[in-house]
Amino acid sequence: MGKDFKSPPKAEVKAWQHLRDLYSVGITYHSCGCSGPGYVPADKPSLVAYLEERQADYVEQQRFWLARAEPQTKREADADRRANWHHYRGLPKEQQNQKFVNNLEAAAYWKEQLDALTAQLAGLKAA
Repeated sequence: MGKDFKSPPKAEVKAWQHLRDLYSVGITYHSCGCSGPGYVPADKPSLVAYLEERQADYVEQQRFWLARAEPQTKREADADRRANWHHYRGLPKEQQNQKFVNNLEAAAYWKEQLDALTAQLAGLKAA
């Protein structure tokens, strides 16, 4: 679970179930040791709310890439990167490093992420 993990007592079954839920969606207690692991939801309802926020962010990312006018020149591409850096930041490194990012490839990446997160949410809600 990571360097910053503190295990609950064995008898706290609910706490261990919550840890299982966190791990199942990829939330662990890893950090560089400087500032801790970041936000870790304290219970299942806050975990579901956190994932629903991420889901909304993924939808927004996908909509951006589907609606974006692809730059035609290097100058336009540079201006687009400066104006939309927060959308580029979420892409995989190989896409970020391309001179021209293809809208359909970026939208496909966010669809894949959204589908995986939607499945995780469905599993959490069903359990």
